[in-house]
Amino acid sequence: MKLLNILWERWKKVSLKLVNFQAQVILSLIYWLVVTPIAIVYRLVADPFDSFQSLRASRLKVKSRQKTNWIDKDSRSSADLTGLSRQA
Repeated sequence: MKLLNILWERWKKVSLKLVNFQAQVILSLIYWLVVTPIAIVYRLVADPFDSFQSLRASRLKVKSRQKTNWIDKDSRSSADLTGLSRQA
């Protein structure tokens, strides 16, 4: 009985190593067979500078009210600046 326990413990250690190796192989295959082709197609089709953003917005019928979110520094009023100086 003691011999069977020793064999069982050794088998558990060996099987754990086999399972870890098998999981790495399966996940690597999934990555290379699924994720990589999708990434390659996206790289070939995607626009890196998003130069067709206005075309895409018109196709989706999304209209932007302003062209940029930039706020000029001169557009602040003096009341805003005095309020900032009174912060606790």
